[in-house]
Amino acid sequence: MSKFVCNQLKYGFIEEYFEHNGLKEGIYKIYWSNGQPQVISNYINNIENGVRLEYHQNGHLHKKLNIINNKTNGKYKIYTDCDNLVVVCDFLDNKKMGHATHIIKIPF
Repeated sequence: MSKFVCNQLKYGFIEEYFEHNGLKEGIYKIYWSNGQPQVISNYINNIENGVRLEYHQNGHLHKKLNIINNKTNGKYKIYTDCDNLVVVCDFLDNKKMGHATHIIKIPF
């Protein structure tokens, strides 16, 4: 049996997802108390898989990462609250591989 779930979380956050036979299935979202998305991800049989997007309260992208079987894998990118990419690193099975690249933009 499938159903849509909407829960009020601490600090005014709201989560939304579909549940099939008691397991998260499909798009999963958490919203800031101001209504902006905080997290958008995907679940298959209660396991997070796919691209996970995390947002600043102003609605701008904060983090972009790839999840495979509940573990961070591949490029992990972090952005400022005005869309500037500032950190890039690689992950394998939730472990950071090598060094993170910090990107600094100097205004002229």
